[in-house]
Amino acid sequence: MDAVPTIFDFCTHIKSMKLKSRNLLKKNNSCSPAGPSNLKSNISSQQVLLEHSYAFRNPMEAKKRIIKLEKEIASLRRKMKTCLQKERRATRRWIKATCLVKNLEANSVL
Repeated sequence: MDAVPTIFDFCTHIKSMKLKSRNLLKKNNSCSPAGPSNLKSNISSQQVLLEHSYAFRNPMEAKKRIIKLEKEIASLRRKMKTCLQKERRATRRWIKATCLVKNLEANSVL
């Protein structure tokens, strides 16, 4: 029962490769004896990380923002729908009014 599906049966050269782990920035920046150049690169990479609007410190913050934006989208869609309905009604009234004026002119009432 230890059969491995062929989808996951990788070549030997791929199996031997070690996965690279990503180092995430830590909250406490400790100075190393290397000097200020190491600290400068740490600060610049941290600024780059926080510079983007999609970079969040925790997933809960991202989830809250997603929920907020979804509610805003729903609200804007409702507003757009009502505006389109108002526009449709206004064009219908305008068409009816122009037809009425043309009929009155044709009957030489105006």
